[in-house]
Amino acid sequence: MPLVPQFVRRWFGPPRLHECVADIGDFERVFQRERALAERGARHFSLVVFEPASSTLRSARRLTSAIGKRLRESDVLGRIDARRYAVILSATDAEGAWIFTDRVLGDLAREYLPADVRVYCDQDEETREPAASTDGVAARPLGDTLRLPLEAAEQLARLAAVPAPLPSQNGASSALDLAAVRSEFEREVHDLEQLFTKPTPPAKRLLDVVGSALLLVALAPVLATIALAVRLSSPGPILFRQQRAGVGGRPFTFYKFRSMYIDAEARKQELAALNEADGPVFKIKNDPRVTPVGRFIRRYSLDELPQLWNVLVGDMSLVGPRPPTLDEVPAYARWHRRRLLQKGGLTCHWQVSGRSDVSFEEWMRMDARYSREANLSTDIKLLAQTAKAVITGKGAY
Repeated sequence: MPLVPQFVRRWFGPPRLHECVADIGDFERVFQRERALAERGARHFSLVVFEPASSTLRSARRLTSAIGKRLRESDVLGRIDARRYAVILSATDAEGAWIFTDRVLGDLAREYLPADVRVYCDQDEETREPAASTDGVAARPLGDTLRLPLEAAEQLARLAAVPAPLPSQNGASSALDLAAVRSEFEREVHDLEQLFTKPTPPAKRLLDVVGSALLLVALAPVLATIALAVRLSSPGPILFRQQRAGVGGRPFTFYKFRSMYIDAEARKQELAALNEADGPVFKIKNDPRVTPVGRFIRRYSLDELPQLWNVLVGDMSLVGPRPPTLDEVPAYARWHRRRLLQKGGLTCHWQVSGRSDVSFEEWMRMDARYSREANLSTDIKLLAQTAKAVITGKGAY
């Protein structure tokens, strides 16, 4: 069989990138395997995502070639979509990931190839330790901003080996002061959940919009009655507003009918020793902060009805894991964070299985099961079961 001429393969064959670039499917399988190993072994694990400024094949080749020169034997380079490329850095913490990133960015600057970059890390709060690196910069918690001191930036500039002459905007030749650039560059470390969140299927979103709108209209008299009862029972606002962790851990304003006295948050610390829930959740069956009206509406989940507005505007879904408070998330184990991959909801397996009578670990397993099995029929089934759970009030306090 005659060989295909090289120019034919170049112009009509599939795009050829660096020889070590894994395709989207293979890269995802490697990522899931590496993440499972990291969870079991409690080791550090980072991901660096590059997106070239130009979408041409030539830019992609130059980018992957520059990244490939910096890879260790244990690192994996692959595509995550049509434009972006990512590197899996096994056993590497956030600071180590940024050192790798600085070196690649230095190589790209030398070739005049601009690219956006984001560093993601999957680390527990209790396992984060200062990186044992030579730059003297300690790792920060996820989501924090890293700002390098000038001495560290100068060292990274030497490691990057960027040549001095680069053209300036006015046409004159000027030296690239990489140290100054790095010292002013805000270097964030993002949670992996922000990268691999699951979009809401159109059918599920349609159910959320139609269902929440109909319920808000049908329950308007009930909502008005509860609002009046809350107002007359104790001083304070009718609605309780709180920041909760939504999809990818991003905060949003969460609404409930106020069921506690206005000093409830201030008294939470003094009641910490009475907490009856395991894990990072705070629950007391006979909580002295709850008002008489609040005790009734909490038992029948009537205090949650304002969250129908959260569903209507898209912050939540009718069915999904309950959105945690922002102070709970840092205490999560790695696998607990999987519940943040999708929108939180009004109800899920936990609500129909005993709520506060269920242990924290079993609660997390239920949410993980929903994440794997979520579909429209499951949502409809859970909504039907929720009606029974609300009437019995089992585990609600």
